[in-house]
Amino acid sequence: MSGRFAIALLLTLQVSLCLSELPEPDKELVDKYDELKGAVIKRIQQVYNKAHSAISPHLEESQYAKTAKGYVEEVQERPGVKNGVKIVTGMAQEVVPLVDKARSAGLGLYGKYVRPYVGPFLDQCITNFRTALESVWPAEH
Repeated sequence: MSGRFAIALLLTLQVSLCLSELPEPDKELVDKYDELKGAVIKRIQQVYNKAHSAISPHLEESQYAKTAKGYVEEVQERPGVKNGVKIVTGMAQEVVPLVDKARSAGLGLYGKYVRPYVGPFLDQCITNFRTALESVWPAEH
Protein backbone atom coordinates (compact mmCIF):
# COMPACT_ATOMS: atom_id res chain seq x y z
CA MET A 1 0.00 0.00 0.00
CA SER A 2 2.77 2.45 0.88
CA GLY A 3 4.57 1.65 -2.39
CA ARG A 4 1.46 2.58 -4.37
CA PHE A 5 1.11 5.74 -2.31
CA ALA A 6 4.73 6.69 -3.01
CA ILE A 7 4.29 6.13 -6.76
CA ALA A 8 1.08 8.19 -6.76
CA LEU A 9 2.86 10.96 -4.85
CA LEU A 10 5.78 10.98 -7.31
CA LEU A 11 3.43 11.10 -10.30
CA THR A 12 1.48 13.95 -8.70
CA LEU A 13 4.67 15.91 -8.09
CA GLN A 14 5.82 15.28 -11.66
CA VAL A 15 2.52 16.50 -13.09
CA SER A 16 2.52 19.58 -10.86
CA LEU A 17 6.07 20.43 -11.95
CA CYS A 18 5.14 19.98 -15.61
CA LEU A 19 2.07 22.16 -15.23
CA SER A 20 4.11 24.97 -13.71
CA GLU A 21 5.93 25.42 -17.03
CA LEU A 22 2.91 26.05 -19.24
CA PRO A 23 3.28 28.56 -22.06
CA GLU A 24 1.63 31.96 -21.74
CA PRO A 25 -1.09 32.72 -24.28
CA ASP A 26 -0.69 35.50 -26.83
CA LYS A 27 -2.44 38.79 -26.05
CA GLU A 28 -4.23 38.61 -29.41
CA LEU A 29 -5.56 35.12 -28.61
CA VAL A 30 -6.82 36.21 -25.17
CA ASP A 31 -8.52 39.26 -26.70
CA LYS A 32 -10.20 37.12 -29.35
CA TYR A 33 -11.36 34.65 -26.68
CA ASP A 34 -12.77 37.45 -24.52
CA GLU A 35 -14.57 38.97 -27.51
CA LEU A 36 -16.19 35.65 -28.43
CA LYS A 37 -17.12 34.97 -24.81
CA GLY A 38 -18.71 38.43 -24.54
CA ALA A 39 -20.74 37.87 -27.72
CA VAL A 40 -22.05 34.54 -26.42
CA ILE A 41 -22.97 36.07 -23.05
CA LYS A 42 -24.81 38.95 -24.78
CA ARG A 43 -26.87 36.50 -26.79
CA ILE A 44 -27.69 34.39 -23.74
CA GLN A 45 -28.75 37.49 -21.80
CA GLN A 46 -30.87 38.59 -24.74
CA VAL A 47 -32.70 35.24 -24.84
CA TYR A 48 -33.19 35.30 -21.07
CA ASN A 49 -34.59 38.84 -21.13
CA LYS A 50 -36.98 38.01 -23.99
CA ALA A 51 -38.17 34.83 -22.29
CA HIS A 52 -38.56 36.61 -18.95
CA SER A 53 -40.55 39.47 -20.46
CA ALA A 54 -42.79 37.03 -22.34
CA ILE A 55 -43.42 34.66 -19.43
CA SER A 56 -43.54 36.98 -16.41
CA PRO A 57 -47.00 38.49 -17.09
CA HIS A 58 -48.50 35.00 -17.30
CA LEU A 59 -46.75 33.82 -14.15
CA GLU A 60 -47.91 36.78 -12.07
CA GLU A 61 -51.55 35.87 -12.76
CA SER A 62 -51.21 32.18 -11.84
CA GLN A 63 -52.15 30.96 -8.35
CA TYR A 64 -49.41 28.31 -8.56
CA ALA A 65 -46.83 31.00 -9.26
CA LYS A 66 -48.00 33.03 -6.25
CA THR A 67 -47.76 29.94 -4.03
CA ALA A 68 -44.29 29.07 -5.37
CA LYS A 69 -43.09 32.65 -4.91
CA GLY A 70 -44.30 32.64 -1.30
CA TYR A 71 -42.50 29.33 -0.67
CA VAL A 72 -39.27 30.58 -2.22
CA GLU A 73 -39.37 33.75 -0.11
CA GLU A 74 -39.97 31.63 3.01
CA VAL A 75 -37.04 29.34 2.19
CA GLN A 76 -34.75 32.33 1.53
CA GLU A 77 -35.40 33.63 5.04
CA ARG A 78 -34.18 30.44 6.73
CA PRO A 79 -30.79 30.83 8.46
CA GLY A 80 -29.46 27.57 7.01
CA VAL A 81 -30.16 28.73 3.49
CA LYS A 82 -28.53 32.10 4.16
CA ASN A 83 -25.42 30.37 5.52
CA GLY A 84 -25.36 28.02 2.53
CA VAL A 85 -25.52 30.96 0.15
CA LYS A 86 -22.62 32.62 1.99
CA ILE A 87 -20.55 29.43 1.76
CA VAL A 88 -21.26 28.95 -1.94
CA THR A 89 -20.49 32.61 -2.63
CA GLY A 90 -17.18 32.32 -0.78
CA MET A 91 -16.28 29.15 -2.64
CA ALA A 92 -17.11 30.80 -5.96
CA GLN A 93 -14.79 33.69 -5.13
CA GLU A 94 -12.02 31.20 -4.37
CA VAL A 95 -12.60 29.28 -7.60
CA VAL A 96 -12.47 32.30 -9.92
CA PRO A 97 -8.64 32.59 -9.85
CA LEU A 98 -8.32 28.86 -10.52
CA VAL A 99 -10.65 29.10 -13.50
CA ASP A 100 -8.66 32.06 -14.85
CA LYS A 101 -5.43 30.11 -14.43
CA ALA A 102 -6.92 27.07 -16.18
CA ARG A 103 -8.23 29.25 -19.02
CA SER A 104 -4.84 30.88 -19.40
CA ALA A 105 -3.12 27.48 -19.41
CA GLY A 106 -5.56 26.09 -21.95
CA LEU A 107 -5.16 29.09 -24.24
CA GLY A 108 -1.37 28.89 -23.87
CA LEU A 109 -1.32 25.21 -24.78
CA TYR A 110 -3.67 25.81 -27.68
CA GLY A 111 -1.58 28.75 -28.90
CA LYS A 112 1.67 26.83 -28.80
CA TYR A 113 0.73 23.33 -29.92
CA VAL A 114 -2.61 23.41 -31.77
CA ARG A 115 -3.06 26.87 -33.27
CA PRO A 116 -0.24 26.60 -35.83
CA TYR A 117 -2.04 23.64 -37.41
CA VAL A 118 -5.75 24.43 -37.07
CA GLY A 119 -5.75 28.14 -36.24
CA PRO A 120 -6.46 29.56 -39.71
CA PHE A 121 -9.15 26.95 -40.41
CA LEU A 122 -10.81 27.50 -37.02
CA ASP A 123 -10.62 31.29 -37.44
CA GLN A 124 -12.31 31.04 -40.85
CA CYS A 125 -15.01 28.74 -39.43
CA ILE A 126 -15.69 31.15 -36.55
CA THR A 127 -15.86 34.11 -38.94
CA ASN A 128 -18.30 32.32 -41.24
CA PHE A 129 -20.43 31.15 -38.31
CA ARG A 130 -20.55 34.65 -36.80
CA THR A 131 -21.61 36.13 -40.14
CA ALA A 132 -24.44 33.63 -40.48
CA LEU A 133 -25.42 34.07 -36.83
CA GLU A 134 -25.52 37.86 -37.16
CA SER A 135 -27.92 37.58 -40.08
CA VAL A 136 -30.23 35.24 -38.17
CA TRP A 137 -29.77 36.38 -34.56
CA PRO A 138 -28.03 39.74 -34.10
CA ALA A 139 -26.30 40.39 -30.79
CA GLU A 140 -27.61 43.96 -30.62
CA HIS A 141 -31.18 45.06 -31.30
